Amino acid sequence: MSTTTEPENPRICALFDVDGTLTIPRGEVTPEMMDFMTSLSKKITVGIVGGSDLPKQEEQLGVGIAKVFPYNFSQNGLVAYKHGDLLEIQTISKHLGEDNIKRLVNWVMKYLSDLDIPVKVSCIACGAIALVALVIYLLWSEQGNHSERQYSLARSYSISMRTTYLIFLFSSFKSMVAPPQRGTFVEFRSGMFNISPIGRNCSREERNDYEKFDLEHNIRKTMVAAMKEEFADLNLTYSIGGQISFDVFPAGWDKTYCLRFLEEGDFDEIHFFGDKTFEGGNDFEIFTHERTKGHTVTSPDDTKEQCTKLFMS
Repeated sequence: MSTTTEPENPRICALFDVDGTLTIPRGEVTPEMMDFMTSLSKKITVGIVGGSDLPKQEEQLGVGIAKVFPYNFSQNGLVAYKHGDLLEIQTISKHLGEDNIKRLVNWVMKYLSDLDIPVKVSCIACGAIALVALVIYLLWSEQGNHSERQYSLARSYSISMRTTYLIFLFSSFKSMVAPPQRGTFVEFRSGMFNISPIGRNCSREERNDYEKFDLEHNIRKTMVAAMKEEFADLNLTYSIGGQISFDVFPAGWDKTYCLRFLEEGDFDEIHFFGDKTFEGGNDFEIFTHERTKGHTVTSPDDTKEQCTKLFMS
């Protein structure tokens, strides 16, 4: 279902993060929450801005979500839709170049291989094949002119091969008291790297356990600090989001990137709702931006309550 009727107050715009704001982390939106958002879109202009790619956003918010609300921004706006029409796709491969991408990926894999985990696995036979798959994907993505669906399919293949290669690299890990690591540690998206020390293929229970472990031992914060020092010449931004990962992207490619698609003359107010609004969180930059009025939320129910008071009372 798409919202084609102009809202009562079109010059008021509200942008919403996904995880922890419209859904529980990596969960699906509830019918009640989607009904509320649909009602809200009749009052004001609504937009979605998430760090994940569009296929993952559709897993959480429903297939065709790019056509449901006037604005949809995946990968922080590097893939931008307005009224269901694709406006732009930006790629990190063109921006950084192949040599720097290889340098960053190799460093991350080496860093993660020095972390100790309690589970050891081996996959030597597939290591070389998986590395070739990663290189082919990087070269293919640089050519540009590919649809978001083509990017998604290519990424899925590349990710599965890359995960096998990473498991091979991690086969010599030492043991320690920490959550076990799972597949897909480095996810190469068209506009960013998403790095997960535990691996994105972990179960819900492992995800929750890792979040607690990370908060206690600062695994992600420590890794981010090391990357800032190692790659100072690349002018990158590091943004911790969700429970298990952090994003790496060129400076200025955080969620404020989406604001370039919202003409200043079109809106009197732009509100942003997100849960990771603390410094270092992936909502911080847009939360504190001069063009937005930031709102910190703690859950989808809190989002609903704050929006009701602001826009529907």
